[in-house]
Amino acid sequence: VSLGSMIAAWTLPFTAAAVTTGSERAWLVGLGIALALLVTVKHRANIQRLLNRTEAKFGVRAEPSHEADLPEVR
Repeated sequence: VSLGSMIAAWTLPFTAAAVTTGSERAWLVGLGIALALLVTVKHRANIQRLLNRTEAKFGVRAEPSHEADLPEVR
């Protein structure tokens, strides 16, 4: 899902450039780039897992972590 989100985010500036004209184009493309960068930064852990080939496959449940078994510390 994270890869799909990043691809969708990076299509936004290109779509904005293709469907807008004039002064609207510049700020919409700029906004699209800013949002795409934000999505990419927020997904940096997922990108690292994709590069390491440790990201869970779509539709496959991840193994529960051992941290879930630990009691809550207050």
